[in-house]
Amino acid sequence: MIKFLKELVLSATLLPLLIQPAFAHSIWIDKGDKPGELKILYGHPELNKIDPYDSIKFQGARAYDKAVFPVQLSVQRRYNGVTLVPQGKIVALTARHNNGYFVVKDDNYINVFRPDALAANNKQTNVVHTYKYAKAFYESSGLVSLWFGLPLEIIPQQDPFTVGAGGTLKVLVLYRGAPQQGATVEYRGKKLTTNQNGFAFVTLGQGPFHVIESEYSTPSQDPAADEIGHASSLTIDKRGF
Repeated sequence: MIKFLKELVLSATLLPLLIQPAFAHSIWIDKGDKPGELKILYGHPELNKIDPYDSIKFQGARAYDKAVFPVQLSVQRRYNGVTLVPQGKIVALTARHNNGYFVVKDDNYINVFRPDALAANNKQTNVVHTYKYAKAFYESSGLVSLWFGLPLEIIPQQDPFTVGAGGTLKVLVLYRGAPQQGATVEYRGKKLTTNQNGFAFVTLGQGPFHVIESEYSTPSQDPAADEIGHASSLTIDKRGF
């Protein structure tokens, strides 16, 4: 596992790139360029917008077969992305990403090293530390209703492979394993908020590929950040693996 300080590649002095709020970004999983490959994407799936992906921030992935046994993964880190090659048939996959510290200045988010975040964090400046998680399913199975232990996770409350276009998929958002009220859920640009029991109701659109996102922030106990931003995605890929 690569330590956090090695995961942040550019400090504020070297990174003039001002981007959309980092909390608005997600990671999600799609098919790779070759058969049997999967790739981690970073950006805005609701806009079909893929941004450059710093693969050093990728923390790891796990794949599972229908019996919930782990399937070995070959991980290929590239300069602009991560490719995963399962060494067997899988029905589910999860991934984690540490997006690092961002100093918020004039509505812009600037990616910095932790020492820079610690120095910048004061009453006039907001600092957020963001994490991204992803989960994907490739066929109908009992795994769709399981919690895979992601800090923020979206769990379908029925088999999403049986829900067609125009149908409603009930999802549960868990934070640290507990139903979370007030989390944001987004699907193809439409935003919802989970109810008091952590549920949201998503109307699925056309096509075999669906990405549902959720976001939730909490106060930080780290003196280098004011808040922790979590973003999680759920991919339903009816094309199969």
